[in-house]
Amino acid sequence: MIATVNLLPYRPARRLKKAYLILASWGGTAILTAGILLLVHIQFTSLLDERNALEKQNEQTIAELDKQLGEVKNIRDLKLIIETKLKIIHELKQARNLPVRLIDTIIHALPEKAWLKDITTQGQTLKLKGMAQSNAVVAMFMNNLSASPLISGVKLDQVALNTGTSAIKAFSLEAQFGPKSDTPPGTNAAPNNTATPRPANPKPEGDAQKKGGH
Repeated sequence: MIATVNLLPYRPARRLKKAYLILASWGGTAILTAGILLLVHIQFTSLLDERNALEKQNEQTIAELDKQLGEVKNIRDLKLIIETKLKIIHELKQARNLPVRLIDTIIHALPEKAWLKDITTQGQTLKLKGMAQSNAVVAMFMNNLSASPLISGVKLDQVALNTGTSAIKAFSLEAQFGPKSDTPPGTNAAPNNTATPRPANPKPEGDAQKKGGH
């Protein structure tokens, strides 16, 4: 008699075990993939944060550099103005056709944000040409000149925007120089009150002829 073995329960169990192994491998692969993606995400997030921090730091550095450049530009502009003024003062002091007191008066009347390019005289007429940073500076210069005892009749010939440098005004002034007098012109001479002496008791011509006839 041949013995028979029933293999039917074994095959389903084998298939089930194989299915469990496949599911386990898929689950492990999914978990591993999720872990890798998480690590990549964390790394990219960290790199992005570092880049944002570096960009912010660069912006702050650029802002500080812009501020320093602005200060350097202001210092350079101020240095240029001072050097121009010193050069003009040196040239004016060497000019022998202008009185020393007049030169000193113009120098002291010149505001800080203005400088002269040309000074000419014709008789008692003084002509000034220069540059200023605004119309208010030109007005201040005119007021300072008018307050001087040596300069009068200050008037503005021209003021215009300089084509070479923005916000810089080119101006031209005209004035009269010389000591100011409180007496109006033409009234300096004292009136002559001395009368011409006339002969006392003049005799008529007819009486003289009668006496000559006697």
